[in-house]
Amino acid sequence: MKRLCFVAIALALLLMLSSARQVLAHTEDKDGKISALLHIDPNDIARPGKENTIHVYFNDEDNRFTVEGCFCKVKITEAGKTISETVLRSAGSKIGAAGVYIPSDNTSYGVVVIGTPKTGGFFQPFRLNFDIDVGKPTLATESQKSNFGVYIIAGAGLIITAAIGYWLIRRHNLGEPSS
Repeated sequence: MKRLCFVAIALALLLMLSSARQVLAHTEDKDGKISALLHIDPNDIARPGKENTIHVYFNDEDNRFTVEGCFCKVKITEAGKTISETVLRSAGSKIGAAGVYIPSDNTSYGVVVIGTPKTGGFFQPFRLNFDIDVGKPTLATESQKSNFGVYIIAGAGLIITAAIGYWLIRRHNLGEPSS
């Protein structure tokens, strides 16, 4: 009976783990020791003809970078030409935010984040490039939708494991012979 219970639990865990996928979220770029993730509100979908808020989550290998100590600009480009430019404001020590206008749909745009130190040179100047498709979800949004199936499979695995465990315990308590 213990062997059967162990096999049932092992199979349920195997089912749950085999259905898990790596979730890729947002868009990332790196220049030297500075890297960043780009997030677009709302829901990682750039809305045409409206102002969109972008968040840039910075990582610095030397841990010297702060948004407050950076003169950071955000450029929106189309086919290599700058169509708008704004300053990235601080939304936290390592988080920058900016409102950017996306003019039209059915096209791809570039988001370029350029940073230079305000004083002293605590970090090397950097240039980060991100591509966005207007009106199309990024990997994060698509991954969130596809994770629903993973949760269903994991939940079903837990229910099946609990049912088998309950059946085995009940069978043992009633004194029925085990196979």
